[in-house]
Parts: sequence; C-alpha cells; structure tokens
Amino acid sequence: MKTQIPAALGLILAAACLGAERQEQAPDIAFDRELTAAEGAADRDSRVEHWKKALSLRPNDPRNIVIEYQMAVALSQTSDPKHGESPRRKEGLAIYSRIVATYDHMVYYEKVPMNATGSPQLMVPRACIHAASIERGLNSNNDKARDYLWKAMDCLKRTFEQRKSDWLAEPKPKPIPRGVGDLFDSINPDAPVQAWTERHRRAEQGDVLGSSEMTIVRAAVRQFGYTYGRQKPEDVPIAMNEIIKKYPETPMARVSREHIDRAVKMVEDDLLDRLPKEAFAVEPRSELAPENGKEHDAGANPPAPSAADTGTPRKMIGQGARWPVIAVAAGILAAAAFLAILILRRCRGTNCTHSPKPGV
Repeated sequence: MKTQIPAALGLILAAACLGAERQEQAPDIAFDRELTAAEGAADRDSRVEHWKKALSLRPNDPRNIVIEYQMAVALSQTSDPKHGESPRRKEGLAIYSRIVATYDHMVYYEKVPMNATGSPQLMVPRACIHAASIERGLNSNNDKARDYLWKAMDCLKRTFEQRKSDWLAEPKPKPIPRGVGDLFDSINPDAPVQAWTERHRRAEQGDVLGSSEMTIVRAAVRQFGYTYGRQKPEDVPIAMNEIIKKYPETPMARVSREHIDRAVKMVEDDLLDRLPKEAFAVEPRSELAPENGKEHDAGANPPAPSAADTGTPRKMIGQGARWPVIAVAAGILAAAAFLAILILRRCRGTNCTHSPKPGV
C-alpha cells in the first residue's frame, strides 16, 4: 500500500500538468485556427473578421504587428466588386495609426538588413507612410501627414544609427583554419575577413540600409515633398532642406539632395531651352581653302547650313561654334545664379519653412 501512494500521486500530478499544458495551448490552437480560416476566406471582409478574432486571442503580443499591418492594407487598398466591397480607407487609417502608436520600431531591428517587404522591422515606418498618404488624399491634412512622415524618418534614422554602430563595433574575425587533406579546399579561408572588411567600409560611408529600407526612405522623402502641394522646381529645396537640417549625414539627407539636384537641373534646362536659336549660330570666319591654300571669307559666300547648324539650341551646342559656347556657358551661369538667388531669398526670408498652399 505504501508503494502505491507515490504512484497514485505521480499519476495525479502528471494529469494536472497535462491539463495545464493543454489549457495553455488552447489559445494558440484557436489562434492558428483563425489564421487558417482567414487564409481560406472567400472575401476580404470575412478575412478581416478572422484576423480580428485571432488578435483577440493573443493580445499585447509584438508579433501581432504582422496581422494588423495586413489588415490595414486589405481595408485601405483592396476592393472586391464581386462581393460589393470597396476600400475602407478610414478604417485602414485607424489601424495604421494604432500600429504607429502601439509598436516599438526597434523591437524588430536586425543587424543584417532584411530585403523583404513583409519584414516586421519595416512595418512601423511603412505604416507611417501609408497613414500620411491617406491623410493627404482623404482628409487633405498635410500637417498631420507631415507628422507621420517625421515619425517614419525617425524610425529609419534609429535603424541607420544602430546598424552603423553595430557594424563598426564588430571585432575583426580570424580566417577559417585549413582542415586536414582537401576537406576545406572549396572554402575561401579569408571569407569572414573579407565580409567584415566590406561591412566596415560600408558603415564608414553610411551605406548600411538594405534595398527595401532605401525604398522606404525614398518614399518618405517624396511624400514629405508632396505635403507642400504642387511645387515649381525652384521651390523643391525648401522642403528638402528641412529634412537635411533635421537628419544630416543620413540616407534621408542624401535622397533629399538628389531631389534638389534634379530640381536645379530642370531649371537650368528650362532656361537653356528658352535661349534664342540666333545665339547659337555659327560665326562667319576666315578659313583656308584646302585646294589652293588661299584664304577666303566664309561670310562672302556662306555655305548651305548643315544638319549640325539647325535644330534646337541644345542640339547645336559644341557643333562647330566658338563664341556660342561662351554664350551657352554664360547662359548656364546666369541660370544658376538666378536659381541661387531664388533659393537664398526664399530660405533666408522664411527660415526654410513653408506652409501648405490652400486648396492644393
């Protein structure tokens, strides 16, 4: 009898542990069941309902960001005419806003860039950009959109700074030791050192974001420019300089400078195309006749114009003219000076700030 009591207690404890384990697994089983049902749902709204049930079974879990982001995209961007479903952008905006307010971007940070659009480490800044786009398009609220875009660029800056620090702090690895015989002949023993050297070089140059992350950087900078309404090329530096001032020496500043360079080029090209064709005409000059070596005045009996002497001023640059090159250079310098004066006047007069144009 004495030997049966411990055995009985063991059975009771085992049954209790098994019951507790099943009880703990029950929410996970139900959660997986809802996700499976969402994948097989016939329409968008049914899929969203299954996602909501799944979220209620796993509250306050950082992994939920993936489901919430999918739900926001489905509501704000997906239509289903077959089932009479149109995009519900306000509901999508509410979920994007909740993602931005609830989830910490750096919880999903990884030392190695994840070049996948579905990576959780990209979802907070992407939610910011989607929310900004809806605020602009649906609510015409450029100020609110700009706040979301600042948040997106803050997230990207934190990723940039953390990864740069991590890569620079990596200790230099040792080469892979050679094995016995030909076991490691196909392996480059210097591969770890070469990879470390490349990461260190990129970190020193500030090139630590992956292609998917840079896509988000460009989207955030471009959307920020849109919050100022329709702009002329000479107005572009106003918005871009705000980003450069707040995020110097970052990918956001680099992309902003690219926008400024394109705007400057557009202004220069436009002014160059406005110059009259006469400014590019070939000047008559004294030439030596190749057949007898005597000089003759090209202006006295001008030859018929060639294809190089006709067309737009841009096509005629550098095609046999001497003083026209000087005229072109002077025109470009004048255009650059004109643009510089505009930029300086606007930036100095407004401290590089600008309010959205009403009704745009």
